[in-house]
Amino acid sequence: MKKLIGIFCAMMLMIGTLVPFQKASAESGSEVSLEETVQVVLYSDDTKVIMSEVPKEYVVEYQAKLEDPAFRNSEIQKSIGPEENLTAPTKLAASLSKSSISPMAVVQPPDGGTKGYVRYMTKNDILRIIDSIDNTHDWPRYFSNPVTDSAVAAGVAVLTKIPNFAIVAATATAWSAADLANRQTAWWKDSAIMIWRGKIKGVKLTVKPNTTSNYPAAYITLVRY
Repeated sequence: MKKLIGIFCAMMLMIGTLVPFQKASAESGSEVSLEETVQVVLYSDDTKVIMSEVPKEYVVEYQAKLEDPAFRNSEIQKSIGPEENLTAPTKLAASLSKSSISPMAVVQPPDGGTKGYVRYMTKNDILRIIDSIDNTHDWPRYFSNPVTDSAVAAGVAVLTKIPNFAIVAATATAWSAADLANRQTAWWKDSAIMIWRGKIKGVKLTVKPNTTSNYPAAYITLVRY
């Protein structure tokens, strides 16, 4: 009987420690809200785009601040950081925002982590994209041999007629729809064609969360290299 009482008390003690933890988790979860964010371009040229994710309510204020060259330069510098501190995308909580204003909302992970990540889109990714929607050619064979002009032309024709490159690319590669959607479909399609033609080696994406506040929430850099 004493043994049963002891087991019962142990069970009650375990329940007593679990309930507050679950309640605290639920409460902390309710405090984290996915804000509508807008991606503001800080710098853009033919090879590089630097953007910041800003909560919608602060966009006008933030854009006004960017009229000061010193402030804009400061924001650009914040987007630059040591890549050895970046980690896998799974460590960063990211989801679609509540509207089409911005397809990506970056928030801090529940464990308090603040690391971002780097991704690369290369010719192998473009090959998978083409091969996933067109079976008229043996695309892997084309890629394994020296790429001929006809193979390049055929691949470009496939890429050109893709209506929504971001969705197809997310399905065929390890890239997420959120990562791809931070630029217009035309930008990604042009990049894919440039990669396939050998004009560039690929596209590099760097996402660096703001470690001090959610304004901006993160800095996003895209580089054609």
